[in-house]
Amino acid sequence: VICHELAHQWFGNLVTAIAWPEAAFNEGFASFFEYKCMESLGQDSATLFQTNVVPESKEVRVHFPGARQHALEFDATSAVTHPLIIERGGFDAIAYSKGAALLAMFEESLGVDRFQKGVRECLAENAYGSVSFFAFVGCVADAADGSDPTWMAPFVYQSGFPLLDVEASPTGGNESVRVKALNYSDVAQPWPSKVPVAYRRTDGKVASAWITGEAELEALGSVLNWKARGYYRVRYSPELLKRVLGDPGAELGRLSALADAVALHKDGLFWDRAAIVDGMDQVASGMGATVGNLSHDNESQWFRQQMLSM
Repeated sequence: VICHELAHQWFGNLVTAIAWPEAAFNEGFASFFEYKCMESLGQDSATLFQTNVVPESKEVRVHFPGARQHALEFDATSAVTHPLIIERGGFDAIAYSKGAALLAMFEESLGVDRFQKGVRECLAENAYGSVSFFAFVGCVADAADGSDPTWMAPFVYQSGFPLLDVEASPTGGNESVRVKALNYSDVAQPWPSKVPVAYRRTDGKVASAWITGEAELEALGSVLNWKARGYYRVRYSPELLKRVLGDPGAELGRLSALADAVALHKDGLFWDRAAIVDGMDQVASGMGATVGNLSHDNESQWFRQQMLSM
């Protein structure tokens, strides 16, 4: 909580949201940077941010554990979700957790150093003024490398998120896949903008790509959302799910892929329960181990509870 409130010195005080509908500027940025603060205190901020694990030490707590998964679950619930920017303003999982998750994806697309450079310049440019979430994102992109941030617009101005549908390519080799970017809330419709992905190739190199509508990726050797930074869910064919979960070097990505499969099953978008059970067994052996200062025991319990509820 202290990390979150300290972040408001810059996002909320030095620069503030232009109006109440833009509450996600204050809260999304503060939620994102609380994880940066936690990292400086020696916590594994990536694990804290992406999954539902909690610190072993009861003296150090994170404000929103599992912010990305929390946001995805909330954003997939049609009765409660809404765009990041709404007329009445929102102080809920969308403003806080989705705002933070979108910034994590945006940072990954730019690169950490370029993102930091852009944020510093845009804070100075807008000091003692007000700005919208998307305008600040655009400022950061321009200051970082002059890139076009319009791909972020659907993530900001509409509810929901993409579903990346992944299956073996009918024309490529055994390691090539075809990826379709669909709208999670209506899979008959494509996602209206490009989506950034990062994955490890079979040769061990990390590759990045943009998915616009449909694309083919060669030599997929691990989970598509390798660092679990993308704000989307990935639906693999049962055969591919088993393959990508077999990469022990992509711990966050494997947890994310398994969480995606469970959520897709609960939402009626993935029907092979046996593939999920097998996947949980693949990953479970490493889930009880400690990563940094964190234990995956709670995460393991969460998966088992989800499976029992199916």
